[in-house]
Amino acid sequence: MDTKTTAAKTGTAAAKTAKTTKAAKAATATKTAKAAKTTKSAKAAAPAARAKRTQPEISFYLQYANREYSFAEIRQLVLDKCEAEEMDPKDLRIYVKPGDDKAYYTCAGGSSSIAL
Repeated sequence: MDTKTTAAKTGTAAAKTAKTTKAAKAATATKTAKAAKTTKSAKAAAPAARAKRTQPEISFYLQYANREYSFAEIRQLVLDKCEAEEMDPKDLRIYVKPGDDKAYYTCAGGSSSIAL
């Protein structure tokens, strides 16, 4: 009878070990899956953080023939003239010609110029 009891105990112990091993593998797989999701989330958050970065304020000036032209002022003058002439400032392009003392511009509503 001792042989049967020992065999039964060994079989039960083996079954418990198999269950424990399966549970451990399942837990490891779950942890690995969670870690992969966290890594993917972190990678997806990185470009979003870069996209949220604001551009610095830049002052841009052109000096020519003892005169100074501020592009922020020129841009505002052009936008004001577009509004006065009921032009659509979509796709606005400004061309400064300091030799002519003018800024020419084109937009979806037409083209014109302003004196500097």
